[in-house]
Amino acid sequence: MKAELLRPAAQSAERMLFGSGEVGALMRAIDWVATPLGPVASWPQSLRSTVTILLAAPVPMLVWWGPELAMLYNDACRPLLGRGEHRHAFGQRGCDGWPEMWEVIGPALKRVLMRGEAIRSDDQLLLLERNGRLEERYFTLASSPIPDERGEVAGVLTAVTETTERVLSERRLHTRREPARGEAVHTVDEAAHTDEVALRDANRRLEEFLHLVGHELRSPLTSLKGMTQLGQRRLARLMGEGQVAALPDVRTRLAVIGQTLDAVEMQIGRMNRLITDLLDAARVDGGHLDLRISGHDLSRLVQEVVEALRTAHPHRVITLSRTDHPVVVQADADRIRQVLSQYITNALKYSARDRPVAVSVEQSAHVARVSVRDQGPGLTPDQQARIWERNARITGIKVQDEAIGAGGGSGLGLYISRQIVELHGGRVDVESAPGQGSLFVFTLPSTGDVPVDRDAGDPPALQAQ
Repeated sequence: MKAELLRPAAQSAERMLFGSGEVGALMRAIDWVATPLGPVASWPQSLRSTVTILLAAPVPMLVWWGPELAMLYNDACRPLLGRGEHRHAFGQRGCDGWPEMWEVIGPALKRVLMRGEAIRSDDQLLLLERNGRLEERYFTLASSPIPDERGEVAGVLTAVTETTERVLSERRLHTRREPARGEAVHTVDEAAHTDEVALRDANRRLEEFLHLVGHELRSPLTSLKGMTQLGQRRLARLMGEGQVAALPDVRTRLAVIGQTLDAVEMQIGRMNRLITDLLDAARVDGGHLDLRISGHDLSRLVQEVVEALRTAHPHRVITLSRTDHPVVVQADADRIRQVLSQYITNALKYSARDRPVAVSVEQSAHVARVSVRDQGPGLTPDQQARIWERNARITGIKVQDEAIGAGGGSGLGLYISRQIVELHGGRVDVESAPGQGSLFVFTLPSTGDVPVDRDAGDPPALQAQ
């Protein structure tokens, strides 16, 4: 009798919490016990308050809650998402609900959750399924941490503004203005400023070319990746249906299709990395590798990269040894992550699957040192000297874990890593011997353990010379 009395009260509480509207109705229909958020009765007050604010907000907003970043959104956000397959993702892990865009927004959301920092991404390209087809759309995303009752970060609130029409309009306007812009350059006093103007014009054209090439090359790959992940998701649902489970021959054929889709996704990732390497190499050669310098705890940056790679490659063991105190460096955090990812990915790729990779962060005097040790085939002294060169391809060294990446790479990754580290005032090094594995190291100037200034505003941009 008591349970029967409590059930209408609980339903009434849910109705008051979820309110009206299409999203409210969707939330009342969900079996929350089967989601990472659990039954509504167990929700903390901080989550209840956040949901109330979310559903009442007149602007598009999403909430990502808990360590698994379970996703919620409001009625104002629904038109931006279209009427695709997003309903099944409501209340589920964000990485499961939107795999086609998680690679873009996932790392930023995890950064807000881990570090408690608000971040903003302007004109972010996202691939969304709308009305049965994939579309490339641009958004400005402003994400802020949500504290729980203890003051700790429990979730992320993201305000969304679609900017597709403005981005496309500005691109068209830029195309029309370009001829007139070129004519204006020639009005400068050529006798006094010919060299300066020519250099500036060449630099501008190079940067515009790199931007255009990067967009034109990545756009089709983004579409391919989204369609591949959409196919993987639909295939997984199909294989989970009871009728298919009772047909072993059909399941076997579907499994082969799944393996093909996995291989396609891996090759798309490889192409994306190749494009990134080619563009970065061109920027290095042209002196256009910009750095956004600010204070960071290097130890924490390394931990973030290691955790991301552990998630990406769960079949491998990556150990981490780091100091208990902050190791503060003035650096471009994204570029340092790029260097470390290159080091660790190489170590994984060229060592056996059952061999661990060891990462460490140390500090001595005013120098921070990051090292990555593998148990791969090792390098000769001649190979160690050549491995940092542009387009370096070391013969005789074979990939041992093709799940990380097949082939020998572009020969640009370590070259770019060296340029990034040296632009920070640091240096790279390698210690190795055939049959004894390799130890790859990079060092950066350290400012000690002074707290990182998180309110210093936008950091200045430095440029490779």
